[in-house]
Amino acid sequence: MKRNNGLFLFFVVFFAIAGLWFALGSLSLNSFSDDTAAGLNILQGALVYQPPAGYGQMSFGVPFLLKGVMMGPLDPSNGFSMMLVQSPFLNASNGEEFVRGLHSKYRSTTLDVNWRAAGTTPVWINGQFVTMTVKEGANASGCVYRNLSAVLHGKNGAVVLVVTGLASQWDGAAFNSLVQTIKY
Repeated sequence: MKRNNGLFLFFVVFFAIAGLWFALGSLSLNSFSDDTAAGLNILQGALVYQPPAGYGQMSFGVPFLLKGVMMGPLDPSNGFSMMLVQSPFLNASNGEEFVRGLHSKYRSTTLDVNWRAAGTTPVWINGQFVTMTVKEGANASGCVYRNLSAVLHGKNGAVVLVVTGLASQWDGAAFNSLVQTIKY
């Protein structure tokens, strides 16, 4: 009996993505911890980094589908976060939107942001310039947000870096501190 390989591949990819979205719905990301070992272990082999001083992190993952770390200020009133995510389903064409959607799920203030493209910016990461996509927007309350994202090509595949925050609380020093430590 001859099998239609295209149809079979479609169903495999469909169920893998459906499983990923289902699993993401059950992730709990409640508070930042200053335990750097947790994040370093989850992305081990993909890249090495050091969270900025005064920042904690939450690690999350779904076996074989997704692993990542969200970093944010230990002061919960600051609306600034940085995220590193790796998945076999993420690449340059879908990675930034996927992580932005994940970020929005856990940072409700960015759910209704009307994002617009604001260009690109080169950032020096791991001894080379990486082009980061810049987006800006405001939510219904008039809060202005900024978002930077890029796909880093590490040893074990693509890792998506996303930085999002209120424009008024943008922490350039923390961002620079993080990207200066990323090695892959």
